[in-house]
Amino acid sequence: MSASTPEQASFLLPKKAIPISKETCAEFQNDVAGFKELARVSFEVGPSVAVGNNVFILGCGTKLALEALKESSRLPKDGRVFTCVGEVEQLELYGTYRSWDYTESLVRTTLPCDKLPTPNQACDLMLVDGLLPILPCNGVYAAREVYRTLKTNGTAIFNCWVHAPHLEAIYEATRLVGKTMAMAPKIRAFIDKFRWSAQLHSVVEQAGFRPENITLKARWYYVRVYDLQKYARWIWSFVAPNFIPEWEQEDEDIWDVMEDKIKDCLTETRGFQDWPGGSVTLIFSVNLAIATKWPLSPSTFQVVEAKNSLLGTMQDRTNYNVARVNKLLSRTTTLDLTLSTVGYTLHLLHALLSRVNTARVALAAASIAQKVSENQALLPGEALLIQPSPLSRLVRSQQASAALAGLIDDYRMFMRLVRGLPGIWSWGAGVWASPPEDLALRAIAWSQVASCALFQGLENWAYLGMKGVVAVPKESIGRMFRWSSRFWCAHVTLEFVRLARTRVLRRRKGLKSGGEEKENKIERVKEEAKWWEDVYVNAAWMPLTVHWSGEGFVGEGAIALLTLFAGNYSLRRAWESTA
Repeated sequence: MSASTPEQASFLLPKKAIPISKETCAEFQNDVAGFKELARVSFEVGPSVAVGNNVFILGCGTKLALEALKESSRLPKDGRVFTCVGEVEQLELYGTYRSWDYTESLVRTTLPCDKLPTPNQACDLMLVDGLLPILPCNGVYAAREVYRTLKTNGTAIFNCWVHAPHLEAIYEATRLVGKTMAMAPKIRAFIDKFRWSAQLHSVVEQAGFRPENITLKARWYYVRVYDLQKYARWIWSFVAPNFIPEWEQEDEDIWDVMEDKIKDCLTETRGFQDWPGGSVTLIFSVNLAIATKWPLSPSTFQVVEAKNSLLGTMQDRTNYNVARVNKLLSRTTTLDLTLSTVGYTLHLLHALLSRVNTARVALAAASIAQKVSENQALLPGEALLIQPSPLSRLVRSQQASAALAGLIDDYRMFMRLVRGLPGIWSWGAGVWASPPEDLALRAIAWSQVASCALFQGLENWAYLGMKGVVAVPKESIGRMFRWSSRFWCAHVTLEFVRLARTRVLRRRKGLKSGGEEKENKIERVKEEAKWWEDVYVNAAWMPLTVHWSGEGFVGEGAIALLTLFAGNYSLRRAWESTA
């Protein structure tokens, strides 16, 4: 787990918090997380490093990993050791006997490991150190870069914590303190990412390594702690900012409480050992994947490369489209448009399935009636009742589409109850602040505001009466819904008048402009297209508002088609705006 960036902690730093710097980050990685021991047990399961081999260390605590490599007597002679952490520009090259410097890049958490600045097949041994859990997609893209960078017959070592006392302790502590409870699920999700070795195996296999060339091992190591109170302060200072946007004043107030809770939780972690003199030891367990890159035939290599490229493209495209959908659903107006489209698509599906089921029943009835008539199986006065089986897939689909469409309709009406009148008020305030210059358009605008306010007010009251919130006679609810639709119909009619008036004014303006007309041709074409779209949308809404204003004369399928036609233009514009 890496520390947060200095920018994350710079807004407010509690008095007792340990500030993040190059020195404190190095101390945290060694004394708290034990990255040196993590690298040591990882190198122990790997192959020996031959003369002239190149080693690449990628991930957290690279300086400590280098020290572990040197102490293990595996530092390659006449070879090179690369480490990469932080931005790609911070790639550091260490000669065999050169001293290494601790750079700013080691306290950064932005890891562009999906695009390593190294050539293909450049390294003999690669260590991916504590990195996969903090990367998007569980580090699959970084693992693919490791596969690309590794030489044929080279080995890559991936490590992930299975049990980390500092993470377990902060998780348990945040569950016990009310203000920090929201952090607990995030910490738990992070801890559980690679709890099972199968997940690590899956990521390495997706990188391109053959399953038979991947070996999984489990190891453990100890971290000696001489001041448990300070250790708890380290954890809260460095780990917490990874799960919260920034420190707040409340964090200052509960600092001592959190330190004590973390300290108590540490004593309950698995493998905790208290020693004379006040020191303690904590046990960390890790999963290791040792993967060897065996040579592939050209055709197989091309297939693997094509598959990885396709998966990467699909992943990027999916992420892009999901982000656009998220934008669409995060705005109230576009959310209503989307739900309207989905809801009336379901209404259309329900209408079609109803026709299909009715036709099937009629066909079955005709067939049975013919057979009964031929065999004279019924006595005088007897009747035969035929109905579709409730277990039929078509019947179940028809019922499900109707139920889901009704749920969406109810949600949209509830949202209009909450947001409708405030939105109309804001619309009226805008007309008051900057009314149209043309008197006719001004009168139309105020009339539309009034009609929409009456429509929404009546619909709200009828909806609350239908739900039993206010006392409204049942026979009055339907009448209120019809009057609400009549005011909506008035709004649609006024919209036709507004469009006609706008067209007249635009033509007058075009005749007066003379020579300037050619310069504004593109703008006029856009305005004309927008005007016709509004006409089409209004023309689709008009029969529906008339239908809902009376006893009804349009079937469910026609209602769905007209609504989908009307919403298509608005939803298309909304979707384009998310690009």
